[in-house]
Amino acid sequence: MDNLFFTVLLIVGIVILAIPQSVSKTVRKALPVLLVLAVIFSTAFLINIRLKNDVSIIATGEKNEKAEGKEIFLKEVIINGKSKKPKEIFSKGWIEKDDGLLWRDYDKPDDLKDSIKANFDCNDKVVLVLKQNKWQGKAEVTSEQDEQAKKDKQEFDGYVDSESDSWMNLEVDVSDKSGLLKKYPFLNILIGIVGGN
Repeated sequence: MDNLFFTVLLIVGIVILAIPQSVSKTVRKALPVLLVLAVIFSTAFLINIRLKNDVSIIATGEKNEKAEGKEIFLKEVIINGKSKKPKEIFSKGWIEKDDGLLWRDYDKPDDLKDSIKANFDCNDKVVLVLKQNKWQGKAEVTSEQDEQAKKDKQEFDGYVDSESDSWMNLEVDVSDKSGLLKKYPFLNILIGIVGGN
């Protein structure tokens, strides 16, 4: 879908050029259509960029007073009901382990970062699946749309009094905070054409 604009542009150009006539007549006929298409698609593209949500997971390096560690382990990311591997969605910076991403405060590789970031469309339903056991620490999950002044922040405490792993599904709000989609519902169609996820 990302190349739909260029495909339509190419088809219109081929059809117009296939009709035998002078170049000036062809340009006069094609220019208004091409300009309208360019305005529609560029507007939808810019709105789509504005409605993207940056989601960050930040390992705070803190832990529950009963916890025996500070690890954070992201097992999977569920987007609109479909399971994805975290390394396919989030930026590099954490340790890849068992198809998930791990942050820890010991035996750190030199390139280990405290946070990782991913980008989601505002219509996505996002769930992060995080590990819980007695060695897990605390993290913050933030969601920010178009560098807004206020970020949505959730705190995660992975401690549970158990050596066995359990999993917490943390829903992340990546909804349209600007109100554009409620005010102008037709934008959903344009954004779909321009190419969301």
